[in-house]
Amino acid sequence: MDFTFNDEQQQLADALRRYLDKQYGFDARSAVIRSEAGVSDAHWSAFAELGLTALPVPEAHGGFSGSAVDMLVVMQELGRALVIEPYWATAVSVEALRAGGKRAG
Repeated sequence: MDFTFNDEQQQLADALRRYLDKQYGFDARSAVIRSEAGVSDAHWSAFAELGLTALPVPEAHGGFSGSAVDMLVVMQELGRALVIEPYWATAVSVEALRAGGKRAG
């Protein structure tokens, strides 16, 4: 499998890295961890604005039908920044719902 990022994937990685470098430093992450919710609505909103929440969703349902390499781009940057929001669990849930819908339909 070729893990060389295309231009769009590199732009996504760069945009996500810029956001995380500016908004998700040690102090910001610590504040989220200490919060009652344990996750940040502001960060989830930013992830949505960057298209991360639509990435694993099929185009037929308003998403981007992201590939495994697209997801790698995101997970690499989220891991680099030690993001605690449950992005991967959410993405896997989307896939499970999609797969379940195929069987039911």
